[in-house]
Amino acid sequence: MVMGDKSLLTIINRAVSPMVLGACFISSSLGYVNMDREGVCEVIDAYLASFGNSWNLQILYELYNGPKRFNELKRSLSPITQTVLSRHLRSLEDSRLIMRTVVDEIAYYAISKEGYLVVPSMISTYQWLVNYHPDLKDRGGTI
Repeated sequence: MVMGDKSLLTIINRAVSPMVLGACFISSSLGYVNMDREGVCEVIDAYLASFGNSWNLQILYELYNGPKRFNELKRSLSPITQTVLSRHLRSLEDSRLIMRTVVDEIAYYAISKEGYLVVPSMISTYQWLVNYHPDLKDRGGTI
């Protein structure tokens, strides 16, 4: 997966959050999803907890091609601080989207099986946004 730049991930996230909200409510009201309003809100809350910020998307993007050590991630995600990176890694780990493995006292982070299941939807969303979102339409991009 190759994306134009990391600011693109921020724009994608800002566009996707309302799409998820709308899709949940529309699906619920049309009977596609058997959930009441409270259930829909739980789905939205879970989505926002996992992807509600650009750092989480950027971390998944960085780990897509293979495991990385903490400092490798920190360098590739500059200007992220150590505290912010640690917090987001823990959050993604709690969501089971990434896993932390320690080998010879060195921690590596990698996308989990559950995390790889998210990748096709990220790619589909990316493709839709670069083709149809007014802020991205002329930027193009490849995956």
